Amino acid sequence: MRPRICAMISCYQEGDLLWSTIESASMLDEIFVVEGSTEFPLNSSHFHGEARKTPTEKRVRYMYYEGVFKSDADKRSAILREAQAWNHDAWGIWIDGDEILLFGDYLRDHCSRADEETATGGATIRLVEYDGSVANCYGKLIKLGSIRNYVMSSYEVTLESGMTVALPNVPICSAGGIPLTDSTDRNDPDFAVKRPPVIGEPHLLHRHGLRSPRREAPRLHDKEAESFEQLVKERK
Repeated sequence: MRPRICAMISCYQEGDLLWSTIESASMLDEIFVVEGSTEFPLNSSHFHGEARKTPTEKRVRYMYYEGVFKSDADKRSAILREAQAWNHDAWGIWIDGDEILLFGDYLRDHCSRADEETATGGATIRLVEYDGSVANCYGKLIKLGSIRNYVMSSYEVTLESGMTVALPNVPICSAGGIPLTDSTDRNDPDFAVKRPPVIGEPHLLHRHGLRSPRREAPRLHDKEAESFEQLVKERK
């Protein structure tokens, strides 16, 4: 059976940019969009859910969160629960409000292969920046039922087994798509891993430069990412 896949879109005041983010995932089985701030903690908040349609008539489960999430991890945990209620055994891909999914028509093939290799966890997917730098993301493409909740942004999770693990974005190419390797041997297998995505390979494009200037202020998940990097350094 071909795997089912949903998009989980975390956003806040993205404006028209959000529509292209949603449209980029239109080939997937379900789209969850959660709008809500993660800047200041409040004690009482709740969802208002509704079904919307994009300009191409794709149905979207759009939810607006009144109030503010305590953290980016809390927000992602809430989105995850909504997706798990839809289909606990499906795959989910995280797409932030300033990202788009490219070649998503072929994402199901990658998930099918990953299902054959492991029954839990997820698969990696590349994230490309406008300067051509690339990261290999371990937490963007997941099996919904494998994760219990998020601990720190999207970088640290508690699995259903109770184990807490890191799911980092690992840089593999510098600006211009230059592989981050010391090898000069073009036959080195490292070049097959540390490379930009090829045409037809599903990946994410980060479009931070297209965000409204009103959204350029530091956000909580940026601080959480900095905390995660510091935590990694301390554990080494």
